[in-house]
Amino acid sequence: MGEFFQAAATLTNSIVGVTVLAMPFCFAQCGFLLAGLLLILVSLATLKSSRMLLTCALATKQNSFEFLAHYLYGPMGKLIVEFSMIGLSLGTLVAFHIIVGDLCPQVVAALLGSDPASLPNLRGVVMTAFAAGVILPLSLMRDPASLARISFVSLSCYAGFLLHLIGLTLQQKISELLNPALKNPYEAPYNWFRPSGLFYALPIMCLAFSCQTQLFLLYDSLSQPSIKTVQKILTLSVTSSCVFYIFVGAIGYVACNASHPVIHGDLTAMYPSTPLCNLVRLFLVMSIAVSFPVIIYPCRVSVFSLFYLRQTGLSDTPSGGLGDIIGGQVSVGGVIPETQFRGITVAIVVGTLAGGLLLPNVEFVLGITGALTGSVICYILPASFSLTVFKSSGRTAAAAILAVGLLALSVSTLAVLTKQSENFAANVPAVGGAGHGHPRLQPPPMDMPERQVKAEMPPLAKHNWKRAVNTEGVPINQSVALHRNHDDRTTEESQSTRAAAAAASGGGAALP
Repeated sequence: MGEFFQAAATLTNSIVGVTVLAMPFCFAQCGFLLAGLLLILVSLATLKSSRMLLTCALATKQNSFEFLAHYLYGPMGKLIVEFSMIGLSLGTLVAFHIIVGDLCPQVVAALLGSDPASLPNLRGVVMTAFAAGVILPLSLMRDPASLARISFVSLSCYAGFLLHLIGLTLQQKISELLNPALKNPYEAPYNWFRPSGLFYALPIMCLAFSCQTQLFLLYDSLSQPSIKTVQKILTLSVTSSCVFYIFVGAIGYVACNASHPVIHGDLTAMYPSTPLCNLVRLFLVMSIAVSFPVIIYPCRVSVFSLFYLRQTGLSDTPSGGLGDIIGGQVSVGGVIPETQFRGITVAIVVGTLAGGLLLPNVEFVLGITGALTGSVICYILPASFSLTVFKSSGRTAAAAILAVGLLALSVSTLAVLTKQSENFAANVPAVGGAGHGHPRLQPPPMDMPERQVKAEMPPLAKHNWKRAVNTEGVPINQSVALHRNHDDRTTEESQSTRAAAAAASGGGAALP
C-alpha cells in the first residue's frame, strides 16, 4: 500500500499545478453549476482517455506515447506527439514564470517594507533572479527523481492554501453578517449558469487534468504493474484533484467577487498583503520551484529526440527516442551530451522566462496551451489510437472523447483568442505578464466620503484600499471623477470640431 499511495501522491502532484489558481476565473466565466459540472465531465473524460491510451499501448506492445504514435501512424504521428508534448511543457513553464512574477514581488516588497506599485521594475527583476538562482540549478539536475519524494510536501502546501482560502472567506462573510455595513454595495451578482464562458474555461480545465504523459512512467514504476492497479491510482488522483479544484474554484470565486469586479486567472494576485497571505504565496512559490524541473525534464528529452536524434536517424525508428531516455541515458549506448544537455536546459528556461515577461496574463497562456496542445495530447490522440486499434469495442466512448478534444482545439482556441483581443481593445489590465497590476475595485459614488467607503468595504477590499490609487496618487473615487470630467471636455471639443468641419465643407449638420 505504501507504493500505491506514493504513486498516487506523485501523480496527483503532477496533475495539480498552477491551473488551480485559475479555477475561480473558470467559475466566474461559467457560473457555479456549469463550472462544477464541467470539471466532473472533464475528469471522467480524463479517466476514459487514460485507460484508452494504456490499453492501446498494451495491445500493440509499445512502451511510450511516441512509440505508440509511430507504430500506428508512422514518423508523422511521432512528430505530432513530440511537438505537442514540447508545446504542452513550454506553455506550462511560461505559466509557472507568470505565477512567480505575481507571487514573489508581494513577498519581497513586504520584506522591504514598501508597496509593490512603487517598484515598477520589481516584477521583472524578481522573475529573472528566481529563474537564474533557483529554477536553472534545479533544472540542470541529471535525474530529478529525488524531487518525487517531496510530493507529499508539495500537496501539503496546496492543502494549506485551501484551508487558508476557506478561513479568509469565512472571516469575510461572518464580518458581513455581523455588520451589514461592511458588505460591498457594488458587489457583482454571482453567476450560476453562464454558457457563454464555457469554451473559454474548457481548455484550462482540460489542461488542469492532463496526466496522460505520465502514465507510462507510472506503469513502469510499479513493482507489479497492471491496468487494474493503474486505474485505481488514476481514479484516486483524478477524483481528489477534481474535488480540490471545485473547492478552490467555488470558494475563491466567493472570496474575490466582493472586492474585484473582474476576476483574473491568478487567485493569489487578488490576495490581500498580510503576513499570512505572503506566507501562503511563499509556499506556493516553493511548490512551483520543485515542479519546474519535473516539467522541464520530458520537454528537454523531447527536444533532444526531435532535433538531435533525428540527425542520426534514430528518432524516426522504434529503436530510439524519448521512451529510451531514462535518467539521461540513451538505450543505444550513450547519454545526452553535456553540451546539448546544458544548452537545451538554458534555452528552455530563458525562452519560457521571456514568455512569462511578455505574454499578457496567465489565463491566456493556460487557455491557449490547453486548447492547442492539451487537447491533442489528452483527448484527440488517445481517442484516435483507440479507434484505430479496436474496431468493435469502445468506439462510442472514443468518438465522444475525440469530439471533446476537437471542440477544445477549434472552438476554444477561437474563444481564447477572441477574448484576448477584446481585452486588448478594451484596455483591460492584466494580472500577470506585460500588463501586470492588480484589478481596481468597483468605484464608489463620487460624493461618498473616503471614511464611509472604507467602512463599507469587505475585509479583502480593505487590504487593497492602499492600492486603489492611480499612478498620480489620486484616490480612485477622485480619479474616476477627474477622468469623467476630462472625458466630458474631450467629447465637447470633439463635437465642436466635427461641427466646424461639417460647416466648412457645406455638409450640413454634423453627426452626434
